[in-house]
Amino acid sequence: MSSGTQESSSSGVVEQAKSELGDAASAVQEKVGELEGQGRSKLGETLDERTTQVGGQAREAALAMREAGSH
Repeated sequence: MSSGTQESSSSGVVEQAKSELGDAASAVQEKVGELEGQGRSKLGETLDERTTQVGGQAREAALAMREAGSH
């Protein structure tokens, strides 16, 4: 094999590796975006649950104070 053919072959391998790395990087970025969206969704759900719980507790405390004040 001549050195020109070797360089051409090596260049093809390098270009293929670059392409595959680019594809892998794109796939990773896409997965990160999906996970970020899922995390935000879960955070929103958790925040809604906690807010509802705190609201219920505040209502119970207000009722208890109202009852204590009426006695």
